[in-house]
Amino acid sequence: MKKIILVFALALSTIAFAQTTLVDNQVNFEQVKALKEKAEAKVLTKDGISQYTALNSAVIKIGDKFRINRPEGGAKTFVSIQNKPTVMDMLGNSGFNSTVNTSMSNTEITIKTLFIAGTRKLGFKTMAELATCGTCNNLIVDIELAIETKEIRTNGMTKEEAIAKLKETKDLFDLGIVKQEDFDKLKAELTPIIIK
Repeated sequence: MKKIILVFALALSTIAFAQTTLVDNQVNFEQVKALKEKAEAKVLTKDGISQYTALNSAVIKIGDKFRINRPEGGAKTFVSIQNKPTVMDMLGNSGFNSTVNTSMSNTEITIKTLFIAGTRKLGFKTMAELATCGTCNNLIVDIELAIETKEIRTNGMTKEEAIAKLKETKDLFDLGIVKQEDFDKLKAELTPIIIK
């Protein structure tokens, strides 16, 4: 029993160390779409993913928050969000249910990790693990499906949103409502989103 506990503690410390050594690894929709083999996915994610640029140009980073909306079409469960089984769920016959119901609607949850899932036959997709409460299951989100179905709202801006914000601020600057330094600061923040 002591050996099992020691091995489990060593595995947990290895996982914790691996998470703290995350390097700046930015992945985008086109890279994931181009994956053909599991080996390619492993190479792309070997250092972990720190940032993902979605098809709609939204930039999603570890530590950002997703706002969970309501399921599409008034459904009772989400199509893009699932419960992640805990170790106890996998070990026992706990009646684990992966579906997430509407009780999670209108909440903001922090992105814990970004990763690629899939197979050669079904294709690959970028997923996010969201950290929920300490005793609850974490949530797994299919990012592109969640954006498409509007089940989540990212706190990152899309290219179109960044352009609209910059134009609005420019109009306010022209009217003398916004100062030059405030406009320049916003422009510097939004330019990387607009020009990719």
